[in-house]
Amino acid sequence: MIAAICLEIKLQKEYLKNEKIESIYFGGGTPSLLNEDQLNQIFESIYNNYTISNQAEITLEANPDDITPQKLRMLSKSGVNRLSLGIQSFNDEILKWMNRAHHSTQALDSLNHIKESDFVNFSVDLIYGIPIGSHAQWKKDLLKLISFEPPHISSYCLTIEPSTVFGKRQKQGKLSEATEEYAADQFNELVEVLSKNGY
Repeated sequence: MIAAICLEIKLQKEYLKNEKIESIYFGGGTPSLLNEDQLNQIFESIYNNYTISNQAEITLEANPDDITPQKLRMLSKSGVNRLSLGIQSFNDEILKWMNRAHHSTQALDSLNHIKESDFVNFSVDLIYGIPIGSHAQWKKDLLKLISFEPPHISSYCLTIEPSTVFGKRQKQGKLSEATEEYAADQFNELVEVLSKNGY
């Protein structure tokens, strides 16, 4: 897979017409699973084929269960200077329902590790509109996250796609999607809480 990514980077070299790259984003899944050698191979391919700004923002999406002090040092050494952390919720029941690999303690630990590391630029994802959740739980998640003072918070409404596990469960009658009103109320809560806390 790493070889294929490096080849694709090279094949797309002419796409940017020698423009300087200001932002690099490692996303689309679980790039925090990459080890140091794999990440360095990708960086080598990027720097060999493109001109990168000295102030480029280099972001890597990470799962909380992958974040350790050692991992953070490796990422920083490799050139990553921003993290996007997919916490989604601090509630274990909700995390289990969403089939997330991490639990709430790992979510909290990952934030503490980041705060103690060299990373000053990071964002955290939370999901609202979860059918088994509640408005009280949603506000609790928001306030818990804000207590860590992340520079950026990304929040998404849960959507059920037909070809996913959730879509299959819905088709089997094992899952009901949250109503638009329920999701809208949580979005309004999101805007209100973030605004009150300077976001």
